[in-house]
Amino acid sequence: WVDGIPLSSTKYFPLEVLVDAGVYLGRMCHAFDELATSDASALELSKRYHAWDGRNLVDVMRYVEHIDDLERRKLVTSVIATFRQVILDGGEGNKFRMGINHADFNDANIIVSDDDHSGLRVAGAIDFGDTVYRYV
Repeated sequence: WVDGIPLSSTKYFPLEVLVDAGVYLGRMCHAFDELATSDASALELSKRYHAWDGRNLVDVMRYVEHIDDLERRKLVTSVIATFRQVILDGGEGNKFRMGINHADFNDANIIVSDDDHSGLRVAGAIDFGDTVYRYV
């Protein structure tokens, strides 16, 4: 349990909360690195297919036809094609660091609180169901 509320439930928050979220995500990344080196089963469990893994981006092409705006559809198709050409097929992805990653770190899964009355701070993260081994 993490005391607080989802960041998405706040009407206003200072920019420092986003900085705090980035720091928290960095700490989580280091904790996942430690987990991967200390628990082989955790690392193996994280190596599964997931659509949020950038290596699987081209799999979303089947959904592009549902984008009604033709210009936006062309833009999405172009981005996916370039990603495939440069990152996947061109080998640039091999240069990226790989690791276990939360993969769904967004304002609905970032919990904030003001326990010490000094302003909103990140208290934790929830929803680890999309955690996967991927580019970090």
